[in-house]
Amino acid sequence: MGRQKELTDRDMELFSLLVRCRVLEINDVARVYGVKDYYRARVRVLSERGYLLRRKGYVEIAQKGLREVMPGAKVVPVRDGKQRSKLAEFARMYFALKDNWEFVFASEYKRRVQAVSFARFGAVIARDGVQYAAYLLPSNVHDTNVMKLRQEIGGLPRYGITRAVVFHAAEKVAAQFGSDPCGLESLLLLSYPNGLDLLNRRDDIYALIRSRYPRFSPCGRPLADLEHGDTYISILVDNDLAKQKHLQDYLERVQELEGRTCVGVCLPRQKEQLAETFPKLKLVVMPEKLIGRKAV
Repeated sequence: MGRQKELTDRDMELFSLLVRCRVLEINDVARVYGVKDYYRARVRVLSERGYLLRRKGYVEIAQKGLREVMPGAKVVPVRDGKQRSKLAEFARMYFALKDNWEFVFASEYKRRVQAVSFARFGAVIARDGVQYAAYLLPSNVHDTNVMKLRQEIGGLPRYGITRAVVFHAAEKVAAQFGSDPCGLESLLLLSYPNGLDLLNRRDDIYALIRSRYPRFSPCGRPLADLEHGDTYISILVDNDLAKQKHLQDYLERVQELEGRTCVGVCLPRQKEQLAETFPKLKLVVMPEKLIGRKAV
Protein backbone atom coordinates (compact mmCIF):
# COMPACT_ATOMS: atom_id res chain seq x y z
CA MET A 1 0.00 0.00 0.00
CA GLY A 2 2.88 2.36 0.80
CA ARG A 3 4.27 2.10 -2.73
CA GLN A 4 0.90 2.99 -4.22
CA LYS A 5 1.00 6.36 -2.46
CA GLU A 6 4.37 7.34 -3.93
CA LEU A 7 4.41 9.92 -6.69
CA THR A 8 5.86 8.65 -9.95
CA ASP A 9 8.06 10.46 -12.44
CA ARG A 10 5.03 10.75 -14.73
CA ASP A 11 3.02 12.30 -11.89
CA MET A 12 5.71 14.92 -11.41
CA GLU A 13 5.82 15.51 -15.17
CA LEU A 14 2.06 16.09 -15.13
CA PHE A 15 2.33 18.51 -12.21
CA SER A 16 5.11 20.45 -13.94
CA LEU A 17 3.10 20.69 -17.15
CA LEU A 18 0.00 21.88 -15.28
CA VAL A 19 2.08 24.59 -13.61
CA ARG A 20 2.89 25.83 -17.11
CA CYS A 21 -0.44 25.41 -18.90
CA ARG A 22 -2.81 25.48 -15.89
CA VAL A 23 -5.49 23.28 -17.52
CA LEU A 24 -5.56 20.03 -19.49
CA GLU A 25 -8.42 18.11 -20.99
CA ILE A 26 -8.68 14.70 -19.35
CA ASN A 27 -7.88 12.93 -22.63
CA ASP A 28 -4.70 14.98 -23.07
CA VAL A 29 -3.35 13.61 -19.78
CA ALA A 30 -2.79 10.38 -21.74
CA ARG A 31 -0.01 12.20 -23.62
CA VAL A 32 1.93 12.31 -20.35
CA TYR A 33 1.35 8.76 -19.12
CA GLY A 34 1.29 7.05 -22.50
CA VAL A 35 -0.64 4.01 -21.26
CA LYS A 36 -4.15 3.39 -22.54
CA ASP A 37 -6.84 4.04 -19.91
CA TYR A 38 -4.30 4.11 -17.03
CA TYR A 39 -4.27 7.89 -17.04
CA ARG A 40 -7.94 8.09 -16.01
CA ALA A 41 -7.37 5.89 -12.98
CA ARG A 42 -4.26 7.87 -12.09
CA VAL A 43 -6.08 11.21 -12.33
CA ARG A 44 -8.80 9.84 -10.07
CA VAL A 45 -6.24 8.69 -7.48
CA LEU A 46 -4.30 11.96 -7.56
CA SER A 47 -7.47 14.02 -7.23
CA GLU A 48 -8.67 11.90 -4.30
CA ARG A 49 -5.32 12.49 -2.62
CA GLY A 50 -5.62 16.25 -3.16
CA TYR A 51 -2.95 16.77 -5.83
CA LEU A 52 -5.31 17.52 -8.71
CA LEU A 53 -8.68 19.17 -9.31
CA ARG A 54 -11.17 17.62 -11.74
CA ARG A 55 -13.49 20.09 -13.49
CA LYS A 56 -16.03 18.51 -15.88
CA GLY A 57 -13.62 16.92 -18.32
CA TYR A 58 -10.63 19.06 -17.36
CA VAL A 59 -7.74 18.70 -14.92
CA GLU A 60 -6.05 21.46 -12.92
CA ILE A 61 -3.34 21.38 -10.30
CA ALA A 62 -4.33 21.72 -6.65
CA GLN A 63 -2.28 23.50 -4.00
CA LYS A 64 -0.90 20.20 -2.71
CA GLY A 65 0.28 19.25 -6.19
CA LEU A 66 1.81 22.67 -6.76
CA ARG A 67 3.89 22.33 -3.59
CA GLU A 68 5.55 19.25 -5.08
CA VAL A 69 7.08 21.25 -7.95
CA MET A 70 7.00 24.89 -6.75
CA PRO A 71 7.21 25.10 -2.96
CA GLY A 72 5.82 28.38 -1.65
CA ALA A 73 3.82 29.20 -4.78
CA LYS A 74 0.06 29.62 -4.78
CA VAL A 75 -2.43 28.30 -7.29
CA VAL A 76 -4.03 30.96 -9.49
CA PRO A 77 -7.70 29.94 -9.84
CA VAL A 78 -9.21 29.61 -13.30
CA ARG A 79 -11.94 32.24 -13.58
CA ASP A 80 -14.64 30.35 -15.44
CA GLY A 81 -15.46 27.73 -18.04
CA LYS A 82 -14.59 30.03 -20.93
CA GLN A 83 -11.07 30.63 -19.64
CA ARG A 84 -10.70 26.93 -18.80
CA SER A 85 -11.58 25.94 -22.36
CA LYS A 86 -9.13 28.47 -23.82
CA LEU A 87 -6.27 27.33 -21.58
CA ALA A 88 -6.91 23.69 -22.46
CA GLU A 89 -6.89 24.54 -26.17
CA PHE A 90 -3.48 26.17 -25.88
CA ALA A 91 -2.26 23.07 -24.06
CA ARG A 92 -3.37 21.04 -27.09
CA MET A 93 -1.54 23.54 -29.27
CA TYR A 94 1.57 22.90 -27.17
CA PHE A 95 1.41 19.17 -27.83
CA ALA A 96 1.01 19.83 -31.55
CA LEU A 97 3.93 22.27 -31.87
CA LYS A 98 6.42 21.33 -29.16
CA ASP A 99 8.60 19.15 -31.40
CA ASN A 100 9.17 21.99 -33.85
CA TRP A 101 8.76 25.18 -31.83
CA GLU A 102 9.85 26.50 -28.48
CA PHE A 103 6.55 27.01 -26.68
CA VAL A 104 6.11 29.41 -23.75
CA PHE A 105 2.64 29.65 -22.22
CA ALA A 106 1.21 33.11 -21.61
CA SER A 107 1.52 32.95 -17.82
CA GLU A 108 5.20 32.00 -18.13
CA TYR A 109 5.92 34.78 -20.59
CA LYS A 110 4.12 37.43 -18.56
CA ARG A 111 6.20 36.54 -15.51
CA ARG A 112 9.36 36.66 -17.58
CA VAL A 113 8.78 40.15 -19.01
CA GLN A 114 6.60 41.44 -16.17
CA ALA A 115 3.79 42.26 -18.58
CA VAL A 116 0.44 43.18 -17.08
CA SER A 117 -1.53 44.45 -20.07
CA PHE A 118 -1.75 41.33 -22.26
CA ALA A 119 -4.98 39.47 -21.61
CA ARG A 120 -5.69 37.63 -24.83
CA PHE A 121 -2.57 35.91 -26.15
CA GLY A 122 -2.15 32.30 -25.07
CA ALA A 123 1.50 31.61 -25.80
CA VAL A 124 4.70 32.79 -27.41
CA ILE A 125 6.26 30.37 -29.89
CA ALA A 126 9.77 30.69 -31.25
CA ARG A 127 12.18 29.06 -33.66
CA ASP A 128 15.68 30.13 -34.68
CA GLY A 129 15.40 33.19 -32.46
CA VAL A 130 12.21 34.44 -34.13
CA GLN A 131 9.18 34.60 -31.85
CA TYR A 132 5.45 34.98 -32.42
CA ALA A 133 2.69 35.80 -29.96
CA ALA A 134 -0.07 33.22 -30.49
CA TYR A 135 -3.78 34.02 -30.33
CA LEU A 136 -6.90 31.94 -30.88
CA LEU A 137 -10.22 33.36 -32.04
CA PRO A 138 -13.26 31.12 -31.39
CA SER A 139 -15.93 30.39 -33.98
CA ASN A 140 -18.12 33.19 -32.61
CA VAL A 141 -16.68 36.49 -31.44
CA HIS A 142 -18.07 40.00 -31.00
CA ASP A 143 -16.65 42.82 -33.12
CA THR A 144 -15.74 44.66 -29.92
CA ASN A 145 -13.53 41.78 -28.80
CA VAL A 146 -11.86 41.65 -32.20
CA MET A 147 -11.12 45.37 -31.93
CA LYS A 148 -9.59 44.89 -28.46
CA LEU A 149 -7.53 41.99 -29.73
CA ARG A 150 -6.17 44.10 -32.59
CA GLN A 151 -5.31 46.88 -30.14
CA GLU A 152 -3.39 44.42 -27.99
CA ILE A 153 -1.52 43.03 -31.00
CA GLY A 154 -0.56 46.56 -32.01
CA GLY A 155 1.07 47.00 -28.60
CA LEU A 156 3.25 43.89 -28.78
CA PRO A 157 6.40 45.74 -29.96
CA ARG A 158 6.59 47.45 -26.55
CA TYR A 159 7.60 44.04 -25.18
CA GLY A 160 9.95 43.20 -28.02
CA ILE A 161 7.48 41.09 -30.01
CA THR A 162 7.11 42.13 -33.64
CA ARG A 163 5.35 39.03 -34.98
CA ALA A 164 2.12 37.24 -34.17
CA VAL A 165 0.03 34.32 -35.35
CA VAL A 166 -3.74 34.52 -35.00
CA PHE A 167 -5.59 31.23 -35.32
CA HIS A 168 -9.28 31.36 -36.17
CA ALA A 169 -11.91 28.63 -35.85
CA ALA A 170 -14.13 29.88 -38.71
CA GLU A 171 -13.69 31.80 -41.96
CA LYS A 172 -16.27 34.37 -40.92
CA VAL A 173 -14.04 35.21 -37.95
CA ALA A 174 -11.07 35.66 -40.28
CA ALA A 175 -13.18 38.15 -42.23
CA GLN A 176 -14.04 39.95 -38.98
CA PHE A 177 -10.37 40.23 -38.11
CA GLY A 178 -9.59 41.86 -41.44
CA SER A 179 -6.35 42.30 -43.36
CA ASP A 180 -4.55 45.03 -41.40
CA PRO A 181 -1.29 43.63 -39.89
CA CYS A 182 -1.54 45.97 -36.87
CA GLY A 183 1.87 47.47 -37.57
CA LEU A 184 3.74 44.21 -37.00
CA GLU A 185 6.64 42.87 -39.03
CA SER A 186 4.67 39.66 -39.59
CA LEU A 187 1.11 38.64 -38.74
CA LEU A 188 -0.02 35.16 -39.79
CA LEU A 189 -3.79 34.60 -39.94
CA LEU A 190 -4.33 30.82 -39.98
CA SER A 191 -7.25 28.45 -39.63
CA TYR A 192 -7.41 26.24 -36.55
CA PRO A 193 -6.39 23.47 -36.16
CA ASN A 194 -5.15 23.07 -39.77
CA GLY A 195 -2.79 26.00 -39.36
CA LEU A 196 -0.78 23.97 -36.85
CA ASP A 197 0.21 21.57 -39.64
CA LEU A 198 1.36 24.48 -41.76
CA LEU A 199 3.41 26.00 -38.94
CA ASN A 200 5.15 22.70 -38.26
CA ARG A 201 6.10 22.31 -41.92
CA ARG A 202 6.57 25.97 -42.76
CA ASP A 203 10.35 25.85 -43.15
CA ASP A 204 10.12 22.73 -45.32
CA ILE A 205 7.41 24.31 -47.48
CA TYR A 206 9.47 27.46 -47.98
CA ALA A 207 12.54 25.35 -48.83
CA LEU A 208 10.54 23.30 -51.32
CA ILE A 209 9.23 26.41 -53.07
CA ARG A 210 12.71 27.94 -53.21
CA SER A 211 14.06 24.72 -54.73
CA ARG A 212 11.63 25.10 -57.62
CA TYR A 213 13.15 28.46 -58.51
CA PRO A 214 16.90 27.70 -58.46
CA ARG A 215 17.88 30.86 -60.35
CA PHE A 216 16.15 33.12 -57.85
CA SER A 217 17.91 34.76 -54.91
CA PRO A 218 16.52 35.88 -51.53
CA CYS A 219 14.75 39.22 -51.80
CA GLY A 220 15.57 42.05 -49.43
CA ARG A 221 12.20 43.77 -49.84
CA PRO A 222 9.35 42.78 -47.48
CA LEU A 223 6.87 42.26 -50.32
CA ALA A 224 8.65 39.16 -51.69
CA ASP A 225 10.83 36.21 -50.71
CA LEU A 226 12.71 35.65 -53.97
CA GLU A 227 13.77 37.73 -56.97
CA HIS A 228 15.49 37.26 -60.30
CA GLY A 229 15.78 39.77 -63.10
CA ASP A 230 12.49 41.63 -63.30
CA THR A 231 10.44 39.10 -61.29
CA TYR A 232 9.48 38.95 -57.62
CA ILE A 233 8.11 35.80 -55.97
CA SER A 234 6.02 36.12 -52.81
CA ILE A 235 5.31 32.96 -50.79
CA LEU A 236 1.77 33.43 -49.51
CA VAL A 237 0.91 29.98 -48.13
CA ASP A 238 1.11 31.15 -44.50
CA ASN A 239 -1.25 34.10 -45.03
CA ASP A 240 1.10 36.75 -43.68
CA LEU A 241 -0.96 39.94 -43.58
CA ALA A 242 2.14 42.13 -43.29
CA LYS A 243 3.71 40.66 -46.42
CA GLN A 244 0.40 41.00 -48.24
CA LYS A 245 0.16 44.67 -47.28
CA HIS A 246 3.65 45.36 -48.64
CA LEU A 247 2.73 43.46 -51.80
CA GLN A 248 -0.51 45.39 -52.21
CA ASP A 249 1.29 48.72 -51.79
CA TYR A 250 3.86 47.70 -54.41
CA LEU A 251 1.27 46.54 -56.93
CA GLU A 252 -0.79 49.70 -56.56
CA ARG A 253 1.95 52.32 -56.34
CA VAL A 254 5.29 51.04 -57.64
CA GLN A 255 4.90 48.14 -60.07
CA GLU A 256 3.97 50.28 -63.04
CA LEU A 257 7.02 52.48 -62.48
CA GLU A 258 9.48 49.59 -62.12
CA GLY A 259 7.86 47.26 -64.63
CA ARG A 260 8.49 44.14 -62.58
CA THR A 261 6.35 40.99 -62.59
CA CYS A 262 5.01 39.76 -59.25
CA VAL A 263 4.26 36.06 -58.70
CA GLY A 264 2.44 34.73 -55.64
CA VAL A 265 2.71 31.09 -54.54
CA CYS A 266 -0.42 29.96 -52.71
CA LEU A 267 -2.57 26.97 -51.78
CA PRO A 268 -5.68 25.96 -53.76
CA ARG A 269 -8.01 27.21 -51.02
CA GLN A 270 -6.36 30.64 -51.15
CA LYS A 271 -6.49 31.14 -54.90
CA GLU A 272 -9.95 32.66 -55.26
CA GLN A 273 -9.53 35.22 -52.48
CA LEU A 274 -6.00 36.19 -53.53
CA ALA A 275 -7.07 36.58 -57.15
CA GLU A 276 -9.77 38.98 -56.01
CA THR A 277 -7.46 40.88 -53.65
CA PHE A 278 -4.49 41.05 -56.05
CA PRO A 279 -5.81 41.20 -59.64
CA LYS A 280 -2.34 42.18 -60.92
CA LEU A 281 -0.63 39.22 -59.25
CA LYS A 282 0.24 36.07 -61.18
CA LEU A 283 -0.67 33.10 -58.96
CA VAL A 284 1.08 29.73 -58.84
CA VAL A 285 -0.91 27.14 -56.90
CA MET A 286 0.93 24.70 -54.65
CA PRO A 287 -0.64 21.23 -54.13
CA GLU A 288 -2.53 21.00 -50.84
CA LYS A 289 -1.23 17.49 -50.16
CA LEU A 290 2.20 18.88 -49.33
CA ILE A 291 0.90 20.14 -45.99
CA GLY A 292 -1.67 17.43 -45.36
CA ARG A 293 -0.05 15.84 -42.32
CA LYS A 294 -2.00 16.04 -39.04
CA ALA A 295 -0.43 17.99 -36.18
CA VAL A 296 -2.85 16.96 -33.44
